[in-house]
This record gives sequence, structure tokens and C-alpha cells, in this order.
Amino acid sequence: MDRHFDLAQSEIADLFKTQRDIQRAIRRKQSELLRTLPARVGFEHVDDLIRALAPFASSELRKGVSKARSKAVAKRIHRYGTDVRTRVRHDLESGRSISAISSETGVSRATITKWKRLMGVRVKRQSRVAQNGAQHATMNAQMERR
Repeated sequence: MDRHFDLAQSEIADLFKTQRDIQRAIRRKQSELLRTLPARVGFEHVDDLIRALAPFASSELRKGVSKARSKAVAKRIHRYGTDVRTRVRHDLESGRSISAISSETGVSRATITKWKRLMGVRVKRQSRVAQNGAQHATMNAQMERR
């Protein structure tokens, strides 16, 4: 009887292993089908397929897709013209601080920092001591002239 019991337990263990193997194979096949789905239905990217299916989704899901799309559009719209970039470059090369340039132009400090790196601007801005010293010298010269 113990032998039959051990044999049954072994067969059950084999069945569970086979079940796990089949589940893994199903997950792999599903992943492959999902990965190739956009191309099979005439879309280049999965994002395009999702946008095309959005009208058929629940209202909650449509709101999420709409928000994601509006954020992407907002990123594309927020670009600066060459006049702004030229002014920022000139201000950087003259030694002005990134914070001061940002507050005057409305361009974020991170963007200015990135532009500075991409433009290859290597000029370091004057230290506050040097700026204050130059201001004091100018003021003293003006007072002496009076």
C-alpha cells in the first residue's frame, strides 16, 4: 500500500511540474503575441494601437490615455526659438548666473544647464566677491568724480 501511495505522490508531483511548464509556455506565447500584435493589425508601435483602441475603452481608461497624450503634446509645444537660445548663450558667456537668466527668460535652470553643456560654454561666472568688488569700485569712481 505504501508503494502505491508513493507512486501516486510521484505522479502528482510530475503533473504539477507539467502544469507549471505549460503555464510558462502559455505566458511566453502570450508575450510573443502581444509583442507582435501592433504590426499584425497595421500599426508601427503599441502606442498607436492603444490610441486607436482608446475610444472603445472604459471612460476611466480613456481619461488616463487622454492625460498621457496631453502631457506628451505639452512637452513638444514647449520649445524655445533661436532668439531665446542666442540670448541665453550671450548671458552665459558674459558670466551671468543660470538662476538670473532663468528668471528673466522663463527658461528652466535645468534647460539652461543642458544648453550650456551642449553649446560648449565654458565661461565661469564671476564670484559674488568679484561682482561686489567691481560694483564698489564703480561706485567709488562715481563718488570721486563728484
